[in-house]
Amino acid sequence: MHKPTKGPARAVPPGQLIQRELDARGWTQNDLAEVMGRPAQAISEIITGKKQITAETAIELGEAFGVDAAFWSTLQSNYNLHLARQQKSAHDVARRSQLHSATPLLELIKRGWLSITRKSSIDEQESAVCAFLGISSIGARAELSISFRSSEHRGPDWSAKVAWAKRVEHLAGPLVKKLPKYSKAALEKAIPKLLKLTATEAGVAEVPGFLAKQGIGFVVLPHLPKTYLDGAILPVHGHPVVAMSLRYDRIDNFWFTLLHELAHCLRGDYVFIEQNGEDEDGADAQATSWLLPEAAFKAFVKSAAPEFAMSRIETFAAEMERHPGIVIGQLQRRVPDFGYAKGRNALVKVRRLLAPNSHS
Repeated sequence: MHKPTKGPARAVPPGQLIQRELDARGWTQNDLAEVMGRPAQAISEIITGKKQITAETAIELGEAFGVDAAFWSTLQSNYNLHLARQQKSAHDVARRSQLHSATPLLELIKRGWLSITRKSSIDEQESAVCAFLGISSIGARAELSISFRSSEHRGPDWSAKVAWAKRVEHLAGPLVKKLPKYSKAALEKAIPKLLKLTATEAGVAEVPGFLAKQGIGFVVLPHLPKTYLDGAILPVHGHPVVAMSLRYDRIDNFWFTLLHELAHCLRGDYVFIEQNGEDEDGADAQATSWLLPEAAFKAFVKSAAPEFAMSRIETFAAEMERHPGIVIGQLQRRVPDFGYAKGRNALVKVRRLLAPNSHS
């Protein structure tokens, strides 16, 4: 006779061992039903797992197979625990899936934006993400008023953009508390003074202090993967905050993105969570006009095309009180035949000019 072990090394369905006992004896399920005085249907359901082994059934199986009834009760108990663990594991998998859908979790951990590790429990990770996003539970929508400037045609990951914006909020919070009250009228009046800073590289370094005097926060934060973000503007504690990723670390992109966001600021667009193409087009048009007014730019293009000698570009830049890199950038943007090879040396990097309030 086949003698079962006292306890299975792994979680074995009780019905599987019952079937082995039947096979060892050459019995059918009907034979066991006859021995135990049970309906054949009941024996079939126990073997297939549709019914569990009760204390009474354990005693009868013990008598039928000559095995201690406690073995069958323990076998059923161990298997129940195994199923419960499987269900918990599946539930944890679902929770982890939801976490990774809600935010780029591993990237946030890598950058130190969350006070957890990859080995933290699912409860700890979930709690940290909820606190970071300012939500009560995973699946809730994070509250956010913002206008993003990003490459929408590349299909940016919205959850990653929200995570980036939330990090900006956290960084800007302590900064804006020290700022004077923001005034739209004061900003409009200050724009001409701001534009004078575009003439030199050194002007970039003065931008954070200039904006602070207008009650506007300024944060530089590298973009997250799949966000394709250049910048954004959002309210924090009643102050507008301009955030820039410097994804393209060039003087022309810096000034265009900054002025684009300030155009949103003056229009009040950043108080809405969603933006549309008209909002972005309008901000682009305003930034373009501030940098190089249309009439002056068209006159220059007409006189300098098709050669666009660097000496002509530098002279025009000096006349407009703009850095030559800004003119190069606008030529690339607004003149299809200009190309991207000419004047690359003028597109200086600017990240080095900005104090790292957080480049992480």
